[in-house]
Amino acid sequence: QSGRRVALGGTDGTLWAVDTRTLGLVGRIDAHEGTVNSVALGPAGELAATGGADGRVRVHDLRSGSTIHDLEAFDGPVREVAVVDGWSTVVAAGHGPGLIAWSLGAGSRRWDLTLGAGCAGLRGTGGSVVTVDVEGEVRLCDASNRRQRGSLRTGRSGPMAWCGSSHQLAIADHDLIGVWRYGGEHVDLEAGSSPVCSVDLSVDLRWVASGTADGSIHIWSVGDLAV
Repeated sequence: QSGRRVALGGTDGTLWAVDTRTLGLVGRIDAHEGTVNSVALGPAGELAATGGADGRVRVHDLRSGSTIHDLEAFDGPVREVAVVDGWSTVVAAGHGPGLIAWSLGAGSRRWDLTLGAGCAGLRGTGGSVVTVDVEGEVRLCDASNRRQRGSLRTGRSGPMAWCGSSHQLAIADHDLIGVWRYGGEHVDLEAGSSPVCSVDLSVDLRWVASGTADGSIHIWSVGDLAV
């Protein structure tokens, strides 16, 4: 989030941290037994939370190379992790309809939340958790008490990007990306014939970027999207 670090999870269970200015390696941790499916990097680039194919969520100190918390999450793989509430809470989603949240201070379980259908995407921002299920229902929940604050039926159930300050949302479904802003119409972006694997929003919210299964990256200007 500071722009100084990139964290990468490998299929061999390794977590890597790279300095974006020098491209030098600043941290390496054996994070999981099996693939690292999701990484959330702390604001200062010193802490990272990971979710693995081994069904565990782990929190790591990149400065010392140590693992601070080892949390048992699901019987199956952890799909995504997000850290919210000023890095006080870590939330995990699997391929089922359940979310689990833990306190990062104590490493104790904080709450559970069951969605209407299997979770397809999870994002955290500020004090909120945003989810999209496999039926395309987006939910905005308070991270402290899991109370729902809003919902949106999108018809999309793939990779998701979200910016809480502007309430801008992007969700992919195969080769189509829908972009919404709170209170406004949405636009659809066609990413070609290959499935979209990842989507993100630029910090200034003027650009949407996606990576597709054929190795292509697409970038669109959406700065004039009507609010």
